[in-house]
Amino acid sequence: PQAIIFIGGQRYRYQWKVVVNADTDENGWQYAFAFTQDAQWRHTMDTVQTWVRRRQHHGRCVALADAETPPYAEDRPEQSQGLQAPVESSLTENDQLNRYVKLYLSIRNDVDFVLSMLEKHKNLITWKDRDISSIMAWLLAILLLISSLIPTRVILAGLVAFTFYLGSSMGFRKRQHRRDFLLELSRLSWANGAGKKVEFQGTEPTSVLEENGVTRLLLRDWCNGSFKTQFNLKSFDHCQSLAQLA
Repeated sequence: PQAIIFIGGQRYRYQWKVVVNADTDENGWQYAFAFTQDAQWRHTMDTVQTWVRRRQHHGRCVALADAETPPYAEDRPEQSQGLQAPVESSLTENDQLNRYVKLYLSIRNDVDFVLSMLEKHKNLITWKDRDISSIMAWLLAILLLISSLIPTRVILAGLVAFTFYLGSSMGFRKRQHRRDFLLELSRLSWANGAGKKVEFQGTEPTSVLEENGVTRLLLRDWCNGSFKTQFNLKSFDHCQSLAQLA
């Protein structure tokens, strides 16, 4: 904003203050996607949905300006008192680069999610996972058969009961697979732990494997060879316990 404003042929000196409230950030900025009439302005910057910004200044007329005052001179009381006005931080080239990188990663994650959902639905009809595909085929066949014989409310109740049964069965299979994995892992530890016999329960931390002769490299090779996985050495970093590993 200009410090000197002409009103009615007179030159007035103005002091300006940035408006900071609950609708702005700490520097008074509001952010939106574009400068349009229906733009939705927010007080936080989003790397995907905000590309422009604005802020409001509140002016106060303090006095008539002297004739010698330059037309565009700014009134800076901080400097007159020997204080340096704070410099507002702005986006550097590195910040802009990080913004575009975050945007790219966000788009990539969305694309990966959509592709994974399409892959899962494709597997239902290509019999890549025979258990799930057979369940869906039997479910569709049963629905077609009973849709003309049984009332709709009874069908819905049966679907709810079948959903609970299916979840219980999958949970049982998951727990059984976890027990089998821990048993095989215990046998691996017996073979590489200098004869020390242990039996893992799943509550132990993953650090107990190193203590019983199972290094991370050995664990990776054993998992990839026994379960046809493609783990690397960093795949186990997020596992805090053997249950999570299983």
